Amino acid sequence: ESVASAVFTTSAGAKWAAFYDMWGRGISTEKRDQSRNAMEYIAGKKFAAELVTPIQAILHPRVNADGQTVAVSVTNVSVGDSGALEMILRNPAGTTFTYMSQYSDEIALDAEIIGDSEYKVVIPDLHGWSVGTIFIE
Repeated sequence: ESVASAVFTTSAGAKWAAFYDMWGRGISTEKRDQSRNAMEYIAGKKFAAELVTPIQAILHPRVNADGQTVAVSVTNVSVGDSGALEMILRNPAGTTFTYMSQYSDEIALDAEIIGDSEYKVVIPDLHGWSVGTIFIE
């Protein structure tokens, strides 16, 4: 028998991740999360932002020199509307979260503390191929 996916450390200390059929059938939400978890393990830290909602989107986090998250842009890379998007933001530069996009005015976001320096926020619907940004102060 074989293992479908593995993350391991070599005798020289290098960390590797190996996935079975990672790209063959497209990337499901589960594969996306598995890939992110492996990258975080290899990096030795969690990413500044995580998309919880199962949709095709790209996150563009901005981190300051102190390693604090100051903004996260989200690109909906599908042709349709996204619906509300749930995200986790880590190590924010502040506790005021403001959302803006080309289709919305400034919106103050409610943020739920879910862990040590981790917040859950929900942003409104993004149209296909559009971008919205969360600013953190």
